Amino acid sequence: LFLSASLLASLLTPQTSTLIPYASTGYWFPVLYGLAFLMFGGPLGRLLSFALFVVSLLLGLIYAVSSARALDGSDVLVLVQLYTSNGLVILLLEGFARLAQLQNEHAVALERAAYSDSLTGLGNRRLLEREIMAELGRVQRYGKPFALVLFDLDHFKAVNDRYGHDAGDAVLREVARALRFYVRQVDVLGRWGGEEFVLLAPELGFAEAESFAERLRQVLEGHDFGFAKVTASFGVSVYGPGDTVGALVKRADEALYQAKALGRNRVSVSLAPGQSRTDDLRRALEPLRTPPPR
Repeated sequence: LFLSASLLASLLTPQTSTLIPYASTGYWFPVLYGLAFLMFGGPLGRLLSFALFVVSLLLGLIYAVSSARALDGSDVLVLVQLYTSNGLVILLLEGFARLAQLQNEHAVALERAAYSDSLTGLGNRRLLEREIMAELGRVQRYGKPFALVLFDLDHFKAVNDRYGHDAGDAVLREVARALRFYVRQVDVLGRWGGEEFVLLAPELGFAEAESFAERLRQVLEGHDFGFAKVTASFGVSVYGPGDTVGALVKRADEALYQAKALGRNRVSVSLAPGQSRTDDLRRALEPLRTPPPR
């Protein structure tokens, strides 16, 4: 606005010599171009810069037409230099904006590659460990439970041996695709390794987590994998005071092996020392036991 006002003021002042007053003001337009790109980013910054360039072009033409004398070669040269430099600045800023966008996309791609499983598209073990650590921090601040569900495809080696590893990979991808529709937005579903998967389920206690795992078990049991029937065994652990990532995973793993020992295709729950399956009920009744304030 300041530069436009300066140019309009110069239009109202009779000029009888050269276009230097206009050019000296117009050379500040690149500052506005830069601010537009910094404040609004590539697409909008490009649009605003182009609009400012058009405004400066129109003001320059008005200035030239309103001049009291005919333009000579030096005047034309001043205008050509002014608009050429302004155009080059816009192109340069556009290049920097595109480079920044490419760098950002590359960083996002690297992070996705670092934390995702290339076969299934789910989160990998590194992502799961990071999210479990974050959930441990949240439960210590807010006191809400969370569950860890570890499940393993039953007799998966037989699928690889009979149908080949490509078929086994197809099964893993189909398991990931099938279960995505049954987990909540707050849940984190990932591939732990091989044919093992992990589900991190915030704000679920024993009863809810066991029911959730049973639902996923039924989904896999009833899913049509085309060439083979696929089932899974599930182990469930729920956060207990002082738990670490390793302790949670160990209990879920113990529950998983218990499910396999009991015949596979079932859900088993493992308790930490001092934990009880009635902890959820006691936690729900706790507000009712607290006497009302007098």
